[in-house]
Amino acid sequence: MIFHIYAKGTNTAVFDVAKKGTLADILDDHDRIEISTWTPADKLRYAWQITKAVADVHAVGNIHNSAAIVHTDINTDQILWIDGMFKVSLQ
Repeated sequence: MIFHIYAKGTNTAVFDVAKKGTLADILDDHDRIEISTWTPADKLRYAWQITKAVADVHAVGNIHNSAAIVHTDINTDQILWIDGMFKVSLQ
């Protein structure tokens, strides 16, 4: 899907919908079956997904070792659970 966004002097963004919530939601809800069934391999895969997402963001527009995207601290509310994997939402 390709979005054509035209704006002048405003910020425009397209966001994923995380129906199952964020990593913070998952960690705060101790009754969730999902997290109790995570194996060490699952935990490693999820850590890799989050790390890869942050690395990909840092690589956007990287010309002459200068990234085009700047962010503040990333917290668990910005890590979305979408379609069985974690994604990072930088706002």
